[in-house]
Amino acid sequence: MSRKVPKLLASQPYYYTFQIMLRLASLVLILAASAQSQTIRFATIAPDGSTWMKVLKNFDREVQKRTDNKVEFKFFAGGIKGDEKTVIKQMRTGSVDGAGFAGLGMGEISGEVRVLDLPFLLKTDEEVDLLFEKMFDQIAAEFDKQGFVLLGFSEVGFVHIFSKQKVDSLEALRASKCWTWAEDPVAATALQKIGANPIPLTLADVFTSLQTGVIDTFYSPPLGAIAMQWFTKVKYFQTFPMTHSTGGLVMTKSSFGRLSEEHQAIVKKTALKHMKRLVSMTRSENAEALEELKKAGLEFIPRPSDAEMKDYERIGEAIREELQGKVFSKEILDQVLSALAEFRKGA
Repeated sequence: MSRKVPKLLASQPYYYTFQIMLRLASLVLILAASAQSQTIRFATIAPDGSTWMKVLKNFDREVQKRTDNKVEFKFFAGGIKGDEKTVIKQMRTGSVDGAGFAGLGMGEISGEVRVLDLPFLLKTDEEVDLLFEKMFDQIAAEFDKQGFVLLGFSEVGFVHIFSKQKVDSLEALRASKCWTWAEDPVAATALQKIGANPIPLTLADVFTSLQTGVIDTFYSPPLGAIAMQWFTKVKYFQTFPMTHSTGGLVMTKSSFGRLSEEHQAIVKKTALKHMKRLVSMTRSENAEALEELKKAGLEFIPRPSDAEMKDYERIGEAIREELQGKVFSKEILDQVLSALAEFRKGA
């Protein structure tokens, strides 16, 4: 219930002056708050000193410059905020504002994005670039529904099989003890459809499990295998990629909404610029990593025969059939397949 203003005060011009002063004071406080620097708390499992972090720090410097130091990022690198699922929980509770994710973390926000990680689907960098461009707005809209802002796609790269024993056929892969990222429905389904023996582990457990023989096979981009030192525990590298791994830069809508419209536009535009640069750098470093694997003495297993390639294609179709309607919608899958078919026809 509102309080009544005393008649004597209301009848005096001082009352109206007082009201104007209150409003001016409120406006000053609002302007002062907006002038303060806004710090975005940003987590990633990428280690400090990695290409990921170098690009993110350049991104931060440009944002600070373009916002006159009104917006800055505080980075928590190397997984010190936890794994990707843990970080998403922290984002939802407001203790973290943004993060860089691989496919598993992206899929925790919206399963639609995992259509870009389907095994035996994408074959070239050009096809990846096509889908990044064509699907960005739609996937960003799905993130928005979940309370997140997708700032840009990145990538981990094309994912290959590494093994202690020679895995040069589907039969050999089925006989292996292959790691799968714990609670990743896409990887688990893929290995099950192949008929392999998936052993779910966290990233932190892979190296030790290779040492002890819990697993003898893993999948990774070349750069990741070197960064994690997993390649030191295996002898073989399958040149035929199993899949492509997408990543991205994400903020919560609540944190993003605290920025002014001008600063929101700056963050979005700058993020897209630096994520495209990161994709290019990641591809170059994966190519360099291949040379390092050769120097380390890993045996490169040639691409499978045409007959085996048809088997892989059939497995890819079975994986898509299994996951549509569970992880991602049939509609988005159809859009991706249509875009790829049109692109390949033109190519």
